[in-house]
Amino acid sequence: MDKYYEKIISISNIREAYFELVKKLDEGNKSKRYSGIDGVLLEDIEANSEEVFVEIQNELQNLTKVNHVVQYSIPKTSGNGCRDIFIYTIKERIKAQAIYRVVEPVFEETYSDFLFSYRSTKPSYFAARSAVRRYKRRFGEDNLLLIDFASYSDYIDHNILVEKLEKLGFSSEVMELFKLFIFVDVFNQDRKIDRSFGLMQGVPLIALFANLYLNDLDHSVGKRVQFYRRVGDDLLIADPNKEKLDQIFEEIVELSKTHRLQIKKEKTKQIKNTEEFNFLGYTLKDKTVSIKQSGVKRILARWQKQLAYNEKSEAQKLRNLKTMFTKEEGNLDIEFKQIVSQYMFADNDKQMKWLQNEFIKLVVRYFFKTYSERNHRKTLELITPLNLPSLYKYFIDLHNGKKI
Repeated sequence: MDKYYEKIISISNIREAYFELVKKLDEGNKSKRYSGIDGVLLEDIEANSEEVFVEIQNELQNLTKVNHVVQYSIPKTSGNGCRDIFIYTIKERIKAQAIYRVVEPVFEETYSDFLFSYRSTKPSYFAARSAVRRYKRRFGEDNLLLIDFASYSDYIDHNILVEKLEKLGFSSEVMELFKLFIFVDVFNQDRKIDRSFGLMQGVPLIALFANLYLNDLDHSVGKRVQFYRRVGDDLLIADPNKEKLDQIFEEIVELSKTHRLQIKKEKTKQIKNTEEFNFLGYTLKDKTVSIKQSGVKRILARWQKQLAYNEKSEAQKLRNLKTMFTKEEGNLDIEFKQIVSQYMFADNDKQMKWLQNEFIKLVVRYFFKTYSERNHRKTLELITPLNLPSLYKYFIDLHNGKKI
């Protein structure tokens, strides 16, 4: 029996996969309320977990068809359109995790050094850091090629993916387990969707497949240019030689056709690095790094929701405002720190000052419904004794090397 297959279907591995899933949901405060499409909660499995592990083992051995996945469309936090999410049952998530934790090292060995998505050893943080460093050191020298594949995972061809997986040398038993999660039925509002292509995200195993799909491109282009980074469907290529980038762009266009991918024309650019561009949530312009506008909109939308005006008394509002910085969920102090940490390469002092000021304006409207200079002064008089944390101060502290 193949060593990978034997380990995947072992009870000990399935048990560990369950514990990893519990830990992941605990970290997101979801373990008590997350349920799959069948309504089963993690705590329901906990009561007779060993029996469930045996069931999962039998289903994997018998190649039992994966329970269908339900697709939901939810509004993007930016307010621009919707995004699809896919819900698996708890049992199927445990199965996928059991496969993932065994085969992940094999994928890691074959991945390019230029790939920075869904990898514990190469998180997107490193791609952003190196991109910002390259931008500032080679400002005015580099030509850039930025490529964004539209709904990348949704267009991955199943048969091409299987061919790529087979080249990794997995046994037929393991390949059949992979296929359970590639050729899965998808339903949307009780209607089965005919999908001969596309991967259903929602489990880490699918991220391994998505990374592999463009692995050949990563290896090929990454070795031929001075700078190459891929994070999911976002590619940033930098090199002083424009002709070289022109040729590579033609190759990528051809590859997108053979791999049945679609390139977002509006987000694909061939420019000098002196021109404004976006990468990984940042806007880079005039040698300054800012938070991308869509990220700013998401931040403001969250604050607007938390600081919606109501008819409570001034004293109640003061108490509520203070609570917003200390409560367990939706803690504004934690959010300020997260914003600064998440966008730690942003160095646009003016933008951070503006964002801090926009927060204060929302606080003014929280107390007085409308904003005016007079209401602004009155609000500062009210909240100064609270000694509330400051987003801008955290930004300054971080860039001065202080712990926040």
